Amino acid sequence: MGPLGVEMTAHGPMTPKQAHEIFSQQGRILGQAGVDLLIVETFANTEEILVAIRALAEVTDVPIVAQMTVNEDQATRYGEPVEQAVSRVAGEEAVDVVGLNCSIGPSSMLTSLERIRSITGQTHLRSTQCRITATDRGAYSLHVYTRVHGRICQAFL
Repeated sequence: MGPLGVEMTAHGPMTPKQAHEIFSQQGRILGQAGVDLLIVETFANTEEILVAIRALAEVTDVPIVAQMTVNEDQATRYGEPVEQAVSRVAGEEAVDVVGLNCSIGPSSMLTSLERIRSITGQTHLRSTQCRITATDRGAYSLHVYTRVHGRICQAFL
C-alpha cells in the first residue's frame, strides 16, 4: 500500500480522518482476503504513514512492514531528517519491520541506511537498483538487479 497521492492536512484536501478511513478499508479488504503481510511503502509524509499504520493495526493483526522514502539530503520531502522519521515509524507497536525504499540511488540510500541503523535492528531496505532485507536475527539477503550497482549494494551488508 502506498500514499494516497494528495496532501494530508487538518483542513484538506485529505484530512487525517479521511485518510484513516481509506487505509482502514484497504486493510480490512486485504485482511479478509487472507494476506500474510502488509507493506506500506514509499511514504514521504511521516504523518500519513503513521495514519496508515494505525488504521491497519485496528483492522488486522498481520505483520506490517513500513518503508519511508527520502531525498538525497537524507530527509523526507517535508524536511524531516531520516533518523527522526524512521524513529517515529519504528516506535509504532504495530510495525514489525521498518526501512526505506525508492527515490534515490544506492549510494545515497547507503548513507540513509547508515544513519538509521542505530535506531532499529529490523530493517528492510530497497532501492530501485537493489534490495536488501535484514531480520531481527541479523541475517541479510542481497538481491542485485544490475552488475553496475552490485558493488555499491554489497556495502549495505
